[in-house]
Amino acid sequence: MNKDLIIDDEFKTFIPPLTEEEFSALEQSIINEGCRDPLVIWDNIILDGHNRYNICMKHNLIFKRVEKNFDNKEQAKIWILENQLGRRNLNEAQRIDVVDRLFGLKEQQDAKERTKMGKENLPDPKKAGQSRDKLGQKAKVSGRTYQKGKKIKDTNTELWDQCKQGEISIDKAYKEVQNQEKEQKREEKSKQGEHINPKDYDITFKQGDFIDVLDDIADNSVDLILTDPPYPIDYIAEWSKLGEFAKKKLKKHGFLIAYCGHKNLYQSMLRLEVYLDYYWIFSLKHSGNTKLISFNNIEAGWKPILVYQKGFKKIPNKTKDFIEGAGRSKFNHEWEQSLGELEYLITQFTNENNIVVDPFAGSGTVLVASKKLKRISIGAEQNKKTYNIAKKRIYDDL
Repeated sequence: MNKDLIIDDEFKTFIPPLTEEEFSALEQSIINEGCRDPLVIWDNIILDGHNRYNICMKHNLIFKRVEKNFDNKEQAKIWILENQLGRRNLNEAQRIDVVDRLFGLKEQQDAKERTKMGKENLPDPKKAGQSRDKLGQKAKVSGRTYQKGKKIKDTNTELWDQCKQGEISIDKAYKEVQNQEKEQKREEKSKQGEHINPKDYDITFKQGDFIDVLDDIADNSVDLILTDPPYPIDYIAEWSKLGEFAKKKLKKHGFLIAYCGHKNLYQSMLRLEVYLDYYWIFSLKHSGNTKLISFNNIEAGWKPILVYQKGFKKIPNKTKDFIEGAGRSKFNHEWEQSLGELEYLITQFTNENNIVVDPFAGSGTVLVASKKLKRISIGAEQNKKTYNIAKKRIYDDL
């Protein structure tokens, strides 16, 4: 009779598989001590004890069985899942997976019952009470962790399998999912921007290295170069190119204003001072939390903004050197700056109809801000995908 027991493949998927080490330990325990826990059976189908059954059959060992009575397969599945939640060896992802399946099955059952009663179009009070916090509590995790796990499960099967196998944490997998979604949206936005012409918005915006594509700007014609160059030391040569470009294109007493990272601040300043006169350093206060500078373990609450000039001349208006950051979405570009702080700098250092240039335009924030303030806006972006995203952003914002 024992040989007539059925292993249902669908039921088996409701039970987290054992690792090789766990199966080996269980096998040795049953060989030494016998099969102490009975198999749970419904209609000759194994609900609990698949591994024990295989081990006992392999070694011709006796096992006990307990019969369960259910009206249908859905009820049997719910019992399997409820039983799994009582186990201590499940990790967070496995528990979330079990609770999510359990909730799905119960929703299906409730829907069927409500249809029979003719109440399918009325609000379901049971469903209303199943918040993420209650589901998280059932899975023995926070509501936020449950939500992250559900998001991973619904969007990336491969990552979710890794979570259930303990190969990656839920937090790390969730960040990967977020990054993938952002990249997908950037791809979509880039495609949307391919056929947009910035000249339709009185903006000159070119794709390529600024040294090449902005060389046609008349020398000694630019009022302000406002930009956010890359910070890592691998890009330090770009600061020399920027300084040389600024000396050539700026009007006399025109300004170069550049966001800068802390770590290579000194190197960046040395390269700019070859070509321009130092004017000041502005402080941009980080919005929200501080940013940890990993190389020296400093929590930075501000970012330097370097101000250089082509021949020193005092600006006529009083200007505060401390700017409250408005925060960044980081959606359009990894180093995207906020519109508000850029508008402040443009207003303080230029007048209407002045020329503002951004050689590292990124998502086009400087171009948008300049255009809104009635300045002539010119920019370049080397990365083609980012360039197309910026064109779409210009189209959306102007």
